[in-house]
Amino acid sequence: ADPASLVETSRLVFEILIDIYKEYGLELNVSKGKSEVTLALRGPSARMEWQRLQRHEGKPVIEVQGKLLPCSGVYKHLGSLVAANGSLMPDIKRRSQLAAAATKETLSTILRTNGVSRKQKTNLVKSYVWSRLLYGVDTFGVLTENEYKSLNAAYHRPLKLLDGQFAKRCVGT
Repeated sequence: ADPASLVETSRLVFEILIDIYKEYGLELNVSKGKSEVTLALRGPSARMEWQRLQRHEGKPVIEVQGKLLPCSGVYKHLGSLVAANGSLMPDIKRRSQLAAAATKETLSTILRTNGVSRKQKTNLVKSYVWSRLLYGVDTFGVLTENEYKSLNAAYHRPLKLLDGQFAKRCVGT
């Protein structure tokens, strides 16, 4: 389907959804971050169609029954980021950032403590850092090479930092 018909089909689907909600006395929440249209427009007229879309606060929107529905390339669903093009990279980057923040938080306190064994520190990394990185990855499809490399790097980063700490202690610096 060409991009213009895809946009129009999306508009019609949302009109139907709004009507169904109304039948049950409900109203579709189109507040920021609640209801969005995720489109992956392809083909020779895709760029022109993106430019044709109405804008609200600088972002493309589709107007349906007087309501402005923002168009987005990525949305959050059940804690994971879903990209319109099917890429897992936005979710992997977000998870990597969460794991890095947990690593920094853990390293600045517990992992620098001499009274905690390496095994205990590794267990902390497994439970506190990797849980942020790997929660729900069983729902991922097949990873591209770049997605795999990014996830693998984020997985090994806390262990490398932990190994570096033990190396520094052995050398005496």
